[in-house]
Amino acid sequence: MTATSEPPFPDILGSSFKDFLTAAEQDLAGHRAELEVAENRVRRLRRRQRRARRRELLQAAPHAARTAAKYGLIAAGLIAFAAAIALLCTGRPGSIEFFIAGATAWSTAAVIPR
Repeated sequence: MTATSEPPFPDILGSSFKDFLTAAEQDLAGHRAELEVAENRVRRLRRRQRRARRRELLQAAPHAARTAAKYGLIAAGLIAFAAAIALLCTGRPGSIEFFIAGATAWSTAAVIPR
């Protein structure tokens, strides 16, 4: 072995520059194809996640509306019942209608599904 030995070069550098460029272009094309496949996979995953989130929100909205309606009717029934008691205690007419309104609100709230 001599003292001036050069470090080994890759085989690709031993060929012509044109062959080197061709190999580099092929390698770049391969990486671009892999990148395109990965981007398509990410795009499909994001689309699937958006659809799942939309489906989840569409299923949650009716449940929230039923819950709000149920508690609103219960509150309306309580207010009507309190007004009926106040009218009854003061001796004014109309307490029967408020008792009916309160009972109607509570019975409607009772039949709303959970």
